[in-house]
Amino acid sequence: MDNKALSIRFRHLLPLAFLLASCQHYLALKPAANVAIPASLNDVELLLNNSQSLNFRSASMGIGNTDDFFLADEAYLASDERERAAYRWAWHEYNFPNEWNTTYQAINIANLSLETLEKVGRGNVEGVRWDHLKGTALVYRAFHLLNALWTYSQAYDPGTAASDPGIVLRTSTDINVASTRSSVGDCYRKIVSDLKEAAPLIGSTSPLPTLPDRATAYGLLARTYLSMRNYGEALLYSDSCLALHHDLLDFNTDIAIIPGQSLLFGRFNKEVVFSALSIPMFRTEQPYNASVDTVLLAQYHPDDLRRQAFFWERPDGTTEFRGMYHIGNDQFFTGISTAEMYLTRAECQARAGEKEKAMADLNALLERRWDGRVPFEERQAADGASAVDLILQERRKELVGRNLRFIDIKRLNREGRQIGLRRKIETGFVDLPANDPRWAFPLPADIISQTGMPQNRY
Repeated sequence: MDNKALSIRFRHLLPLAFLLASCQHYLALKPAANVAIPASLNDVELLLNNSQSLNFRSASMGIGNTDDFFLADEAYLASDERERAAYRWAWHEYNFPNEWNTTYQAINIANLSLETLEKVGRGNVEGVRWDHLKGTALVYRAFHLLNALWTYSQAYDPGTAASDPGIVLRTSTDINVASTRSSVGDCYRKIVSDLKEAAPLIGSTSPLPTLPDRATAYGLLARTYLSMRNYGEALLYSDSCLALHHDLLDFNTDIAIIPGQSLLFGRFNKEVVFSALSIPMFRTEQPYNASVDTVLLAQYHPDDLRRQAFFWERPDGTTEFRGMYHIGNDQFFTGISTAEMYLTRAECQARAGEKEKAMADLNALLERRWDGRVPFEERQAADGASAVDLILQERRKELVGRNLRFIDIKRLNREGRQIGLRRKIETGFVDLPANDPRWAFPLPADIISQTGMPQNRY
């Protein structure tokens, strides 16, 4: 089949994929009789090349609900009441469209791809290609399940994971399968299972960072285990990811820091292991509306180039984030970078008593962020606990706007760090205490009414 024919066929396949959303409410429509049903490896490859749905619409409500960003009063007052309530952590009911919907559209594209592969069968002639496509679909499904789990569920706790409500584990496109919430423990087991199955199947390289490869699978395993506080496995898989992809940007030579320019970083720069972007639903999830927390800004040393590279001052005196690995300033980068993996490996090494290795990883990153005209002094830590604290501080400063701070706070609060959030709104304050039920966002009201699933407390 030539490229033109594939392109025409793909345009018919996409509507079917979009109709296959998560719950019966979003699956009321059946595909028309003239819609092509995917039936070949070419069809599966075209489905998985749909970066608009699979890469650029990831759940990211956590970005706008941390201590990294705030809304100036003018932006807050310009928001509608639903946005203002969410900003106060006083949620109103909300319905379609939303992040739940876009997440499960992506999951069902992955499910459709996996079902098609099973129907086609793994032949001897194209077995390697079949394996790679299966691994790709599994990685995409795990990526979106993990984002949804971080958004709509409490942090993993081994003592309560078997009973804590998780998300819907959709592994089929069958609209007759009822949607039910699995436990947090079952959700994490499925995500890990998908990624471990994918890793040996998927190729070690991909033509574009929007297409996952083996390093992506390892990086997502590191993310998953870190959020579970399983630091031994997070160390193993962050190391495995870096063994395949370890390049870091030097902010002295690899970027040009230009005052007033909104974007500095290339979309597919050498730190990008896997490219994904947020889908902003609220103003605090939109870089051009959100303002950077002043306490965070004060943590950067004057010779730390991240202060200039990641942020720029607006005419009104507020500060905007510009450190996304993206061609526009409308979405945050939520993919995987080598910088994230260095910080994950460093934290896990410090927790394992390997302080020297941990500090070597941290300093390898920080030296490339330091003004080369000023001598760089390596960071030192007296012991493992001090090393962890220092790495966590740098993790926050390095991974701003990556959809990682929200789950980091949640997992660290499980260790007793008591990180709460406070927002100043006009003349008053609102608070989100550590381990409050509102750290798990409510599910859409129409999903609850259609399925009868239990709602989160908020």
